[in-house]
Amino acid sequence: MNEGASGGRSPCRTAKLHNRGPNGAVTNGLDPQAYLADVLDRIHDHKINRLDELLPWNWAPADAENSQAA
Repeated sequence: MNEGASGGRSPCRTAKLHNRGPNGAVTNGLDPQAYLADVLDRIHDHKINRLDELLPWNWAPADAENSQAA
């Protein structure tokens, strides 16, 4: 994409990029530090076909998931 001719990123594209990862956590009312720490702690043994559970809009803290399983 030639951003020089268009004057930079479109507002929609910028919003989409902003709502990913820790910034998405803020948008979804989460503590970004707690979200990122939890995801980094869990991602190494999380099943690849369930990675969508770690996205900010689907995420639940590990302790909340453990209490539901009990």
